[in-house]
Amino acid sequence: MDTPTKVCRDCGIAFPYSELVQNSHCPGGVDAFCRSCRRIKRRHPKATTPGFKVCRDCGQTYPYSALKKSNNCTDGVRALCKACANLREQHTYAGDLDKSRQYNREKSKRLHEENPDKSREKIKKWRLDNPDVYRKSKQKSDKRYYERNGDQIRAGVRHYVASHPDAIKARNAVRRARKKNAEGKYTANDVQAQYTKQHGLCAWCSEPLTSVHVDHVIPLSRGGSNWPSNIVCSCPDCNLSKRAKMVYEEWQPPNPLNFT
Repeated sequence: MDTPTKVCRDCGIAFPYSELVQNSHCPGGVDAFCRSCRRIKRRHPKATTPGFKVCRDCGQTYPYSALKKSNNCTDGVRALCKACANLREQHTYAGDLDKSRQYNREKSKRLHEENPDKSREKIKKWRLDNPDVYRKSKQKSDKRYYERNGDQIRAGVRHYVASHPDAIKARNAVRRARKKNAEGKYTANDVQAQYTKQHGLCAWCSEPLTSVHVDHVIPLSRGGSNWPSNIVCSCPDCNLSKRAKMVYEEWQPPNPLNFT
């Protein structure tokens, strides 16, 4: 059986695990540095200004905000800038990316099982502290999920739209009202109550409704509200004929229904 090796990030020589720095946080339990290079790294200069540190790799001085965070350090940050830390991680995981991801998933799962409350609080705090990063990460995650399950998601949306036409109409009306800055909101239950009140007849021509259009008595574009008191059920012909006109002033209904 071959002895496992890893290439030192500084000197570029492949060493067996026994000659590398032990680190339980890295895949395989060893760091990507041999012992000699690690000793050299530890002799890096110290920053003289409080709140600053010298990066071990590039030798530049950075404020704490530009350094890699770490709960294992007393001041909460490593002596590595974020760019150098990312290079280290890329080097450590190069050629063994799947194994590294599996290791991190198992580690996260184990920590969550050991202390779920602490894990949830940590995740919640991170989301609040990093809203922009979390939003971008969530967008990428949602995009990957949609790419894997697009057909199933679209089928579910089509089924919901076909099964809840009144709810969809109410939602679209709320959206239109919001765009026009109209006050109020009605629901599918309000539409059903109005339909029952009209006995299933069109409010403007008194014909039986085979297809229901929710019409605003005072149009939203003319200052009407989106409250249930300003809606009626009409047939498509009357609704499309009335459009944004004022009833009895600019548009005469053919045979208005007396349902009050």
